[in-house]
Amino acid sequence: MFEGQLVWTGSVEVFTLNGHPKATEAFAWNYPDNGQKRAVAVLNIPPIETPSDAVRAAIASGKIK
Repeated sequence: MFEGQLVWTGSVEVFTLNGHPKATEAFAWNYPDNGQKRAVAVLNIPPIETPSDAVRAAIASGKIK
């Protein structure tokens, strides 16, 4: 939700990472964009700790329109 409106709904996959110097997990999901499927992936580097944090950060950064 952003400013009282639903911005995105869906499932977020959680992936365990091995060997990354800062992140132990990544969060990823698809969303529709003008008839095409787009993918987003966000690392769990603080302040990103949950799938919800990852979605909020992607929306705030403009990755999801």
